[in-house]
Amino acid sequence: MDTGALSSALRDLRRSAEPAVVLSSLARLCVPGFSDECAVELSEGLDPVFTVSFPPSGEDPAPDEEWWGGGDPPPGTTVITPFEMPSADGRPSFSGHVMHSWARPPVAAGGAVIARLLVDHALAVIGYERLADRARAAEERSARVARQAMAGQSIGEAVGLVMGSRHLGRTAALDLLRDASRQSGGSLHEICAHVVRTFPGTAAESPDEPAASPSPVVSLERHRCTTFRSI
Repeated sequence: MDTGALSSALRDLRRSAEPAVVLSSLARLCVPGFSDECAVELSEGLDPVFTVSFPPSGEDPAPDEEWWGGGDPPPGTTVITPFEMPSADGRPSFSGHVMHSWARPPVAAGGAVIARLLVDHALAVIGYERLADRARAAEERSARVARQAMAGQSIGEAVGLVMGSRHLGRTAALDLLRDASRQSGGSLHEICAHVVRTFPGTAAESPDEPAASPSPVVSLERHRCTTFRSI
């Protein structure tokens, strides 16, 4: 067994939350550095059984003998490594086995142990990527909630400013802002944020700091402000 090729297989293993992607990548990378042939059978939820083998032959390895123990697999055998992962976070459970076969004696000791470690490494990659997916989803939810909170704050502040400056009730002030939003093509949040930024006395600049250069959004808002004032 070429230990350099084995290290390369672990380094180049595709990273995904999908077991079929990771395990098929493992099978491809193990040939010929670790085994002469590698095949995967995967059952995931109610989906049909997924099978893949390298080199592609259309048939599972058919050696003279199957080897489930440790140590060196004898020549012409297959090491069968079972695996499983329970369902979690709405993802179905999956299970199956990886089969490494040799038509010649392995060139290093502990072939069955190494096969087990390779599969465990692949399972760890799947688990890590699923955890990363959950973390990204949680971050997106937090950002969405924050944006909604900021939008609600801007709308509330703008409504209050319009109520005070135009002597309007809350409903009339909100209707006025909505009309400006429709006429300008901007969102209600954009119109309200602009009103809050540009209302006299609400955005004093520090004399020690130069005014920030206007962004494209600010430039666009000037037109919307004109629309708002014409109502």
